[in-house]
Amino acid sequence: MKGKEKLIIFDMDGVLVDATDSYRRTIIETVHCFSGRMISNGEIQEMKNRGGFNDDWKLSFELIKKRGRTPSFQDVVCKFNEFYLGKNGSPGFCEQERWLPEEKLWSQLDKKNYVFSIFTGREREDLARTLKKFAPQTVFDPLITMESVKHQKPHPEGLLKIQEINLRKELIYVGDNVDDASAANEAKVRFIGVAGQRVPDRQKLIELFEQENSWKVIDDVNQLLTVL
Repeated sequence: MKGKEKLIIFDMDGVLVDATDSYRRTIIETVHCFSGRMISNGEIQEMKNRGGFNDDWKLSFELIKKRGRTPSFQDVVCKFNEFYLGKNGSPGFCEQERWLPEEKLWSQLDKKNYVFSIFTGREREDLARTLKKFAPQTVFDPLITMESVKHQKPHPEGLLKIQEINLRKELIYVGDNVDDASAANEAKVRFIGVAGQRVPDRQKLIELFEQENSWKVIDDVNQLLTVL
């Protein structure tokens, strides 16, 4: 007889998908396009560690302003999307994404009576494209995207929506930045932080997770079974 069903809610970038050569590279190229100056992945991580920059459009806009340029936010969004999605038949950086979970992870978690959901700052269409490409057979329900909420992370709205329709389940949120941890802490959902070995100033990120009362910290999503 199965025990109580448990729901693992996944963030997308840095947890299920390696976005270093997609979203991170898109931020770098967008900032360079408007400012003429290159930035490092370390500076991007530093901004994300401050909190409030889960939205990569907003982050790119802020980094451009820091360099003395003042384009419109919409112009930044349009250029960002061109780099990420491609333009005029040319592939975008989204094609460089790499799926991180090993196939056996899902079957092993299923045996332990876990079901899956996603809470991400991605747009719905982008999320659908990514899941169709990498995980067409894996069920994630519900899918909470940018369009699903009025308030983006670190606001807990997305997690609260998931709680409302899963009152009988134990919830765990898995994310890779302080905004994910803050949202989980506010929603009183157990949080597992992912701090990859390639993350700039990794120890700082781990400390931020701990400050937000994170339950566990792992290097990689495939380590979930070792802590659950």
